[in-house]
Amino acid sequence: MSFTSCTICLDTINDHPAVVLTGCGHVFHERCLNRAYETRRSCPICRLPIGSQNVMLRLFLSTEERATQAERDNSNVFNNASKERGRSYSSPSDRSLARSSTSILSDLEHHVGYELAAEIEQLTSSAASCRRVCEEFLKLKNKFKVLQRLNEELEASNGQKDRDLRNRNRRIAELEEENIRISRKLAKTEAKFEKMRRAFQEFDSESDVQEADESESESDLDEVNTRLRNVFRYC
Repeated sequence: MSFTSCTICLDTINDHPAVVLTGCGHVFHERCLNRAYETRRSCPICRLPIGSQNVMLRLFLSTEERATQAERDNSNVFNNASKERGRSYSSPSDRSLARSSTSILSDLEHHVGYELAAEIEQLTSSAASCRRVCEEFLKLKNKFKVLQRLNEELEASNGQKDRDLRNRNRRIAELEEENIRISRKLAKTEAKFEKMRRAFQEFDSESDVQEADESESESDLDEVNTRLRNVFRYC
């Protein structure tokens, strides 16, 4: 006999000594099937209900060369159980229960599928919204970097303007001080010039008086000479 794996735990069936066969003909590990029966009294593969008349048979696996009498006996028991299962499911109550279970299972699968589809659609919409938010965030981040660079350039330009303004104000203050010094020198020069002008006018007036005196002296001298010549002529 050759088996593949248990559909509950997915381990190889040949690797475990405790193997059972359900009434519907499916093979599982005994401990796996017992745990499955704690939550649902149906076959994990075909979902058919396990009635009280269905028998779980323990299987004793071995190679064909070492087949034992227990396997042959177990085969007979399996055949009898299959016949019993056929008679059991032939009753109307079991068929109705099977149809009801199948309908409930179909409704559950449809409901779960609908909920999963709705959840998948919601998650897809949320993922698309997240992508849009991320794209918008990246755009805003790039804009922020541009504005930050422009702000740095503006601050640097304002700093240069402040330095230029300070230099210009300092130059204006220096020119004002120089203007004050020149104005003071000019006032002193004008005072000196006025003093020299008055002195020159006084000197010019004195020169005119002296020239007049000299003219009168020359006239007197001429008159004296004339008189002397007249005197000498009469002598």
